[in-house]
Amino acid sequence: MLVKTLDDAKKSLDICVFTITDDQLAKAIIRAHERGVKVRIIADNDKAEDLGSDVHRLTDEHNIPSRLDNSPSHMHHKFAVIDDALVINGSYNWTKGARFDNRENLTLTNSPKAVQGFKAEFERLWSEFA
Repeated sequence: MLVKTLDDAKKSLDICVFTITDDQLAKAIIRAHERGVKVRIIADNDKAEDLGSDVHRLTDEHNIPSRLDNSPSHMHHKFAVIDDALVINGSYNWTKGARFDNRENLTLTNSPKAVQGFKAEFERLWSEFA
């Protein structure tokens, strides 16, 4: 469901996650960027350095804008705002372990209140980590 939802993005994809290590999700993010979707990523600075992390590759090789948490605590969110119309949120880390092994939850909603709230949090963090 998550890959398909990312593949359905038309204009914007704001991703705020602890980490990205699932290559299938990274490929969906790259596909969105290549078809002209405005993609931005916020991730945790410590997890971005982990073996297998896709965050630097998405930025360095594909020019996808990203910002890393520069605070002493972890940026532990796991959400995405798609086309300013949908929110994906849950315990689901964007990892292969989450997809294949863990017990995770993931919610997709088009609730305007939820979209506005998560969008505001993304913009606040995007500014904070500039």
